[in-house]
Amino acid sequence: MPLRYESANCLASNGVFPFSEPVLVTYIDLDRLIGMAGLSGAEHKIVGYIMDGYSIPDIAQRYGKDRKVIHRVLDDAVAKICKADRRCWEDAHLSQK
Repeated sequence: MPLRYESANCLASNGVFPFSEPVLVTYIDLDRLIGMAGLSGAEHKIVGYIMDGYSIPDIAQRYGKDRKVIHRVLDDAVAKICKADRRCWEDAHLSQK
């Protein structure tokens, strides 16, 4: 069965199928990718709040910003994290040749 994705967000499960990898390992890998992604201070804080379970409205209220601003910053952060992930996979693939 081919994989189908409901969104381009590489951090979302997209409801495709259940995963069995332990969540702890996933978060350790995500922490590593966040460290490699070159996030700005605001991006890093917002990603941290999301990982701590805060919602977009909570974060927007905390910063006194519109939700759209928080979404944009989070989208930029996710794009950088996805790019770091792709670089890791490309490096791993090249090292196997």
